[in-house]
Amino acid sequence: MSDRPVADPGVQLERTTLSWQRTALLLAVNAALVLRTAVDGDLLALCGGLVVLVMALALWVLPLRSYRRLAGRTVPSTFGGRRAVPLTVAAVAVASLVAAAAVVL
Repeated sequence: MSDRPVADPGVQLERTTLSWQRTALLLAVNAALVLRTAVDGDLLALCGGLVVLVMALALWVLPLRSYRRLAGRTVPSTFGGRRAVPLTVAAVAVASLVAAAAVVL
């Protein structure tokens, strides 16, 4: 048997942070597409696109801050704290509402 550790404890935290950043990037791209449709003067698309863009920015910054804060710990107690789940739910809800509004209109 080898004496090396089975897994690096810091990799899980890094992977989680990167996956949140990928989610934020995709949300920002969708916001840009919605904002592109707002060029025609659609106020609902403009408001929805801006809200989704702000959510994407928050989903980019918060996991990065959590990663920097928790990177020195060997076993992180929580990732993202109490803000991550409501923020994610809100982002998905807003994105769904914007998509539904785009389909209806």
